[in-house]
Amino acid sequence: MAERFNDIRSPERQSEQSKSEKLEVTRSAERSAEAGKFDRDKTVEAAREQLKKVEHKPAPEPTERQKQTEPQAEPVGKKAKRDVFERQMSKVRAQLPSTSRAFSKVVHNRVVEDVSEFLEDTVMRPPLLITGAVIGLLFSIVVYVVAQIQGIRLSGSEVVIGFAAGWVIGAVGETIVRTLKRKRG
Repeated sequence: MAERFNDIRSPERQSEQSKSEKLEVTRSAERSAEAGKFDRDKTVEAAREQLKKVEHKPAPEPTERQKQTEPQAEPVGKKAKRDVFERQMSKVRAQLPSTSRAFSKVVHNRVVEDVSEFLEDTVMRPPLLITGAVIGLLFSIVVYVVAQIQGIRLSGSEVVIGFAAGWVIGAVGETIVRTLKRKRG
């Protein structure tokens, strides 16, 4: 039974074997040269010939068993990805309580996901939101302090205006940084 598996070698095993063959050829040539049995030029030539034979030895063809066990990569399309996603979501939803299951169906609706992904890629990017929040907070504090000193009554829209201004400043800043990175890189 062990003989049957001797023919099946992994690529790593095959490369190890070819390395060991090369090493053995080199060692035998070295031993012959050290023993002084042959002329040095003859020994070197013989070693080169043996190395050429070992190097040009073709790799063995994979057996039927190896061909069957190797995974075949197949192109994955949008439909296949969507089908896998739907099957996985069905399995997960089966384990959820009814309220969570209904919420999951709404959140993972195709239209809702598409709109969400669009907003993530355009308007709701983290750098813009962080910049908007920080500048909105600073703007609100400054306006509140000035309003208190001057005795002006605030309407409540100052925070929203500050956030919007911060978002615009963040978008402009991000565009400038991207442009500079492209020019450098």
